[in-house]
Amino acid sequence: MRPLAEEYLIGADAGIIAFVRNADHQKCRLVISGPEIGGLVTLSGLQRLPVRAALFAMVTQLEMTMASIRSEYDGSDGWIERISKDRQLELREKANRSKVR
Repeated sequence: MRPLAEEYLIGADAGIIAFVRNADHQKCRLVISGPEIGGLVTLSGLQRLPVRAALFAMVTQLEMTMASIRSEYDGSDGWIERISKDRQLELREKANRSKVR
């Protein structure tokens, strides 16, 4: 048994993504609605249709954004100049690490 802590709670008005972001660390959360516990959210709940639809919409939006970037820059690396220098450096380091593996 562990003491009840904030990390085990999620607000009833929180979006699905708020749970998904940390689901690999917190496999379940108590849903708080006002002064009471209103439910329990678990990883198995991610298989339910409303959640799957929301996640599908997010992935679709990402694909559309990536396609837009690809068409705007026509395969060139010009898009890199639009992000901060720190982010550019981080991105290049990750790309180099992935090539080494």
